[in-house]
Amino acid sequence: MQFSIQSEHFYNLIGCLIYEIFSGMKLGKTEELRNTASIPKSLLPDYQRLLSSTPSRRLNASKLIENSEYFQNKLVDTIHFMEILSLKDSVEKDIFFRKLPNLTEQLPRQIVLKKLFPLLTSALEYGSAAAPALTALLKIGSWLSAEEYTLKVLPTIIKLFASNDRAIRVALLQHIDQYGESLSAQVVDEQVYPHVATGFVDTSSILRELTLKSMLIMAPKVR
Repeated sequence: MQFSIQSEHFYNLIGCLIYEIFSGMKLGKTEELRNTASIPKSLLPDYQRLLSSTPSRRLNASKLIENSEYFQNKLVDTIHFMEILSLKDSVEKDIFFRKLPNLTEQLPRQIVLKKLFPLLTSALEYGSAAAPALTALLKIGSWLSAEEYTLKVLPTIIKLFASNDRAIRVALLQHIDQYGESLSAQVVDEQVYPHVATGFVDTSSILRELTLKSMLIMAPKVR
C-alpha cells in the first residue's frame, strides 16, 4: 500500500515510527501509542499532533522537521557531525569526542546504539576519529550484554592495537581495566601483546609507563 505525503495514513505512520524508535519495541496495537513514557518531552506535543484524530489539528510532517524543538537539538547535530566527520579538522574532532561520552547519556539509547554506535566504531577503525572517541565507545559498550560486547566492541579495540597513532595507543592502555578481562588469552597473545610490547622501548615516557602497568592484566594471558 502506498501513501501520499498529504494522506492521513502517512502522518499516522510517522507517529508509529516515532513510537517504535523510542520504545525500542515493534508496535502491536494502536492502543500502545498512548504509552508516551519513552517519548522525549520536547517531542511529545508534536508526536500527539501527528496522531490526532482531527485532520485540521494533525501536524504536517514537513513542519515536524522544520519547527520541532526536538529536531533542532543535540541528537541531529551529533549524528550530522559523525556523518561528515571526514570534513572536520583535528581540533573540531577532539572537542566533539571529548564531549561525546556525557552527550550519549542525554540521547535516546536506542538511536545511540543503532545509529551512532556503528558510525563511531567505523570512524575509529578507519582512523577518522580522535583518540577521545575510545572513551565514548567504551561508554556505549557498557550498555551491552557480555555477548554483544564481545561481538561489537572488542573487534574494534583489537584492531586499534595495530594503530601507529600514539594518542590511540595511550588511550587504549589508559582504559585497559575496562575491557582487558574480556580479552581471551589467545587474542592477547597473538593480536594484542605484540603491539603493546613495542611500548616498552617507545620514546614517550607516558607510553612506556602505561605499557608496564598494563602487564598486570596482560601478563597472565601471555604464553
